[in-house]
Amino acid sequence: MTQLGSSNPLVINGVGTITQDELGSLQLKLFQQSPLELRRVFAYQGEKSGGKFSFAGACRLEATSYEGGGTWTCGYLRTSENIRLDGDTCTGVFSGEVARLDSSHGTPSGFQKSSFEGIIPFEVDLPFNLGADGKRNSYPERMIKFTFNKKTNIEIQRFDGHTAIRITNKFELISDRFVEVLLQGISIATGRNLKFIWRQKIGEHFHHNVVSDFDFEGSRIVLPPSLNLRSLLHFISFLDGYIKFSLRNEHNYFSFWEKLHASWATGVVVAALPLAVYIEGTVMNGLRALVEQYGIDRNLVVSWQFVRNRSAHGHDFNRERISKTQKAVTAIFSCLRLFYELLFLKMEFSGYVIDYSKIGFPSDFRYASRFKLKTSAVIKLSK
Repeated sequence: MTQLGSSNPLVINGVGTITQDELGSLQLKLFQQSPLELRRVFAYQGEKSGGKFSFAGACRLEATSYEGGGTWTCGYLRTSENIRLDGDTCTGVFSGEVARLDSSHGTPSGFQKSSFEGIIPFEVDLPFNLGADGKRNSYPERMIKFTFNKKTNIEIQRFDGHTAIRITNKFELISDRFVEVLLQGISIATGRNLKFIWRQKIGEHFHHNVVSDFDFEGSRIVLPPSLNLRSLLHFISFLDGYIKFSLRNEHNYFSFWEKLHASWATGVVVAALPLAVYIEGTVMNGLRALVEQYGIDRNLVVSWQFVRNRSAHGHDFNRERISKTQKAVTAIFSCLRLFYELLFLKMEFSGYVIDYSKIGFPSDFRYASRFKLKTSAVIKLSK
């Protein structure tokens, strides 16, 4: 490990282990083999103390697998130390949580045949077992296959205990951004914040492996999903539209979705203010234009105003009569419907969606032609 942000960095060498605990964290233990100058170790510890944030309080890790697995790196790692003093020097154990480990070799040039595989360590609930021609079991069980932009083949397959995503492209190296937005689209569609615990990208002249920590507790959180997943065709249509939109436009929609997903676990009342704020952050202005020019239900905007005002000014949703509580809960779920609708508008998506503004959350087919955005529209997903 080499200290960051220092012209004369502390260097810690030794043997060690990286293991994954039951919560999904990657835990490093490095046993320092040769004595270190005590004053330099104390100076390193001082960069982490008293609430101070400094790159000099962290290290870059470079490790070689004893099984011949190549060199693995972690660009940023904060440690804790258990040291034993010996005069002006010390030895000991350096521990820390590793967010991800990378191992790569070769040249990642754009034009080379490539493949990607990533593992999600649980079974994702998707409309499996329907082939491209609509026949059941036209390819392996519990698999979804489709092609993006006529050249990128995508397979999603569920196994006992995990889900695998495979991507192949015969013409170019699969970009990290493509993988990222594909996973974002599946997350929004399912209401699960999906992450890879392991992934690899292979090109004709390039190989990259990543092992990541994983939040098993967080993976159990489910935000009410945007789509009715009974239709494979509409699920694929949503992914295709989200990928195209995200590759062409910089936007912060998923960042808001991710924060909303985390806050939802605390309950709808606590999540009400973040939800209202994220709608505001996503659209910035033009909610009235959405109603007047593009057919958005006026009641959705009224519900947003109700939730935004009550949440922002500290009104207690809980201390109400049942009728008022019902109104508050319905308004919050109507905001969720509006939050998803802002994305559907930009994607021009047609398909079965869930209408959270109505009791019972009925499924409804959304026709994109009813909500056509014009180039002169004042609304936009903020950048």
